[in-house]
Amino acid sequence: MIVNPVTSPGVPRLHLTAVLALSLAVSACNFGVPAAPAKPAPPPTSTPKVGGQVFGVTCNPVPLAMLHGGTKDIALSDTGKVGRVTEFRIGTVAGTANDVDASEVQLTQNPAPGGSGWSSLPGTIQVASTAVDGPARTETYLINILLGGGQGTGQITGGNLWCQVNVEHVVTPTPTPSATPTPSAPPTPPPTPTATPKYVITGPGFQIWYTGQEQAQTSGTLEASAQVIGDNGEPGQGSFSFSLGDPPRDPKATHASGSLDSEGKITAMLDVNWPAGTTKLYCAFNGQVYELAEITITP
Repeated sequence: MIVNPVTSPGVPRLHLTAVLALSLAVSACNFGVPAAPAKPAPPPTSTPKVGGQVFGVTCNPVPLAMLHGGTKDIALSDTGKVGRVTEFRIGTVAGTANDVDASEVQLTQNPAPGGSGWSSLPGTIQVASTAVDGPARTETYLINILLGGGQGTGQITGGNLWCQVNVEHVVTPTPTPSATPTPSAPPTPPPTPTATPKYVITGPGFQIWYTGQEQAQTSGTLEASAQVIGDNGEPGQGSFSFSLGDPPRDPKATHASGSLDSEGKITAMLDVNWPAGTTKLYCAFNGQVYELAEITITP
């Protein structure tokens, strides 16, 4: 027999209230509070966009291409004439290939940064390649430039501009030292080297005369000197680099670079990290690497 607690006599209404409360409690236990939605996965890290304009500022050229052992500049300026940033500083430098930690390049801000590390715009980033070696390859570097400054309500506290540098490493066969040729009555007499060269390297359209020390003491220094003379008798021009050690990529190898003077000459001091014996002195000129001289290391 079915008893209706509402209409049937003898069934207390209090019993009905308890049944309804129990039903609601069971429903709450079965369904509960809706679960919070799952957090979305973070987006994948993407490669930074190189070049372009950030608050009107650009790096030029994009990318900067250079040969190992050379020095070049990246120009930074507000080409978009936005006027919202007035200063910059180098953030991070990421290398690739064989130089992931970017240890084979040196970067310099121009104009010189202030105490907080910021330089005023427009300016340049000077890039110097410090490793002259093989194998033939191209090392790519991504430079993060931080931007800031501005005035009033348009002031910017941060901006990220990415510049790229490609350093090409080339290898040429080791030339055989040859005797000094006799110039055939050039219109202008060639510059006279400061010492009689023992090592003469013949390149395409020029000669490199090594006139520096051929002996140095371990843990001391080697004074390396060279002179570049063109086939027309004119002094060479441009960047010139020395590397003491064989192979040049050895951690004990030391490097120095600079520009030839008006007579095509250059002198550099190189630390000697090699034990007693013999090693080789290399040079880089016009994008080519040459074995310049054999150096005797004394105890």
